[in-house]
Amino acid sequence: MELKMERSELILELQNEIRQNFVNLSEEEQEIIRANKGSDYANLLRKIIPEELWGGLITREAGNRPLRNRGLATR
Repeated sequence: MELKMERSELILELQNEIRQNFVNLSEEEQEIIRANKGSDYANLLRKIIPEELWGGLITREAGNRPLRNRGLATR
């Protein structure tokens, strides 16, 4: 029996895998990727990777990290 996945399901699965791979990178590696946003290399990647894959991914500028949780457990 052949499993056939809808295109939207495949895109979602790939986006989730990309997110997980990014999270598994070190903070330094994540910053390298962020620092290259808008570079010639990043623009070339956008030309070869389908736009619908990028559509569900959140991007932010290098050095613009969200604040870590600051609850009672962190004090």
